[in-house]
Amino acid sequence: MDFSRIEWGSVADLVSGLDSLSAVIVALYLSNSAQRVKLRGYVGLRVLTIGEEPMTDLVSLSVTNIGNRSTRINVISIAVGIFSKREAIIPITYSSLSSPMPCPLSDGEEAHWYIPLGEGNAWLKDLCKDFIITRMDVRTLHFRIHTSNAKYLELRPEPPMRAALLSIVEGNHG
Repeated sequence: MDFSRIEWGSVADLVSGLDSLSAVIVALYLSNSAQRVKLRGYVGLRVLTIGEEPMTDLVSLSVTNIGNRSTRINVISIAVGIFSKREAIIPITYSSLSSPMPCPLSDGEEAHWYIPLGEGNAWLKDLCKDFIITRMDVRTLHFRIHTSNAKYLELRPEPPMRAALLSIVEGNHG
């Protein structure tokens, strides 16, 4: 190969152009990343005690905004299935313990919602009558925290909650 015939000016222009393009792509990515809503949370079974009142079994949902962009939580839903997904909205009633709905969240703020299970885990049993019907439904169950930014955070229930649902489903079909 004869390097004396290569026009090095054209090669330098090409390399310069690729550098400029990659700089623009990185800048756009970083800008978009900074504007993304970033949430973290959990959902599981808890026992609540307040002073001398009796203990209450409940489902606890918690969400923390770990990003720089503020958002608002509008709806909480549950979804099951892989190919034919089903989704249902969970009505959140206001209580002195739970965050309001809709709930604004700025950087670092947390929101908590509590759903009382009732006598003998009645809420879970009702859920397993009409919505969570099979073992696969329990495996694919996710709680979705919907934001005002048209995004949602998907939370997988903690193992004790999945185990409780699985025992109810197996009892219904056993």
